[in-house]
Amino acid sequence: TPAFQAVALPYKDPRFELVLLLMNDPKAEPATGWTSALAGFGERRGVVAFPRLDLSWSDDLVASLSAIGLAPALGPHADYSGISAGPFAVSEVIHKTRLVVDEAGAEGAAATGVVMETAARAPSSAGFTFIADRPFWLLLREKATGAPIFMGYVAAPTG
Repeated sequence: TPAFQAVALPYKDPRFELVLLLMNDPKAEPATGWTSALAGFGERRGVVAFPRLDLSWSDDLVASLSAIGLAPALGPHADYSGISAGPFAVSEVIHKTRLVVDEAGAEGAAATGVVMETAARAPSSAGFTFIADRPFWLLLREKATGAPIFMGYVAAPTG
């Protein structure tokens, strides 16, 4: 498109693909809903070059989950009576991800852990060239639904 180049790299398992998105303006960010613009890739011959990647990320998601309306499930009034009689509150939701992409393909893992503490209150067609030598976005997705499995931004690619 006038805003970006994108390429979808198929996997041995045809249900998955790795999508690389290279903005034409390196300082620009993709518009909301950019993944829908990626439907209908066609097969074309070309050259694709990007560095090997070993990406990882971890964070405590309590603030993010609260911001999207899940605060009642995290606070001291949350009702966890289905798993314990004691009053509990979620104190941490730690999420970690790792994605490694190299010549052999991609390997990814994700894990989420929840820390609960005793609560104080009762429960409640033409050739192309794609060289990612500047910041780029990537998306590992399930092809049929477009559901993202991993998504990331590489700010300083090095080969």
